[in-house]
Amino acid sequence: MHVRSNVLTLILVVFLLGLGGGAWFQSAWGERSVPKIVSSAAERYMRGTRLTSPLLECGDLPESLSGRALPALKKDIQSLIDARAKSGEISVASVYFRDLNNGPWFGINESSKFFPASLLKLPLAMSFYWKAENDPSILKRSIEYKPSPGTQSEVQPYSPKRNVQEGKKYTIEELIEIMLDESSNEAAVALADVAGKDQITSVYQDLGLPAPAFGADYSITTHDYASFFRILYNASYLDRVNSEKILDILTRSSFKDGLVAGDPSSLTIAHKFGSRQVDSSGATIQLHDCGIVYAPGKPYVLCVMTQGHDFAKLAAFIKDTSALVYSSVSH
Repeated sequence: MHVRSNVLTLILVVFLLGLGGGAWFQSAWGERSVPKIVSSAAERYMRGTRLTSPLLECGDLPESLSGRALPALKKDIQSLIDARAKSGEISVASVYFRDLNNGPWFGINESSKFFPASLLKLPLAMSFYWKAENDPSILKRSIEYKPSPGTQSEVQPYSPKRNVQEGKKYTIEELIEIMLDESSNEAAVALADVAGKDQITSVYQDLGLPAPAFGADYSITTHDYASFFRILYNASYLDRVNSEKILDILTRSSFKDGLVAGDPSSLTIAHKFGSRQVDSSGATIQLHDCGIVYAPGKPYVLCVMTQGHDFAKLAAFIKDTSALVYSSVSH
């Protein structure tokens, strides 16, 4: 039993840290039913709490960007991509924007696939909150942290400022907070070991998104990953209380060099970043930042995934893209 447990843990480590080589696509809804948004002409909009706004029908909500501004913004971002690629600061970039008021969106290279790395920690957290809706006690379950060998060799260019400690006991809720706030690989592996394969995979299946194959590499698009933020904002998978809890944790993310750096410091942004060395030499790297920007009265999802050779230059591109989008939306 001990050997079997160690094998499962190593498989989960490989999955969460983005090592391996392949992907499995699953588009079925799975066995569990997903809460559906009910459309009603008489009840088009329910006011949300601070970070969520469940939409029943969004036809009458004002758009964050006018019809003319949307293609202009897309053109500006494409020009930024072209300029940075020409200078060698980035090699590949994908950008996805979605207006959360009325749904208009655009993507640039939005079908290109990237290694999500730490971005996968968000659906892992969501899988626990889904279970907590039937059994709230799961979040208070206490486990003692024991380090896994698989996390020791993983290079993190943005290391956690606060991390789990060997021998210390944490509740599931505390581990989720450390995992999302600090992007802790150690907390993620501990949670994955508790969750197991089926619990994690079910989130993707329930939402009709490509699901990871354990023990193999996994890639995702900006378009697909942005779905996690959209359903949290609309509370269409988790209930409003739990959707709000996750988004609140994400507003405290310690990573400030991407989306956050391009917007006013007073702005609320719920986001998750991920970084990855694509090859063993570290010559090719990826950096991503995706989330919800709560521009006053004009919230939107922005997801930026990049590949290049320098984390600082990739972060600068994400920051400048974020600034371009906010400037267009706020005027």
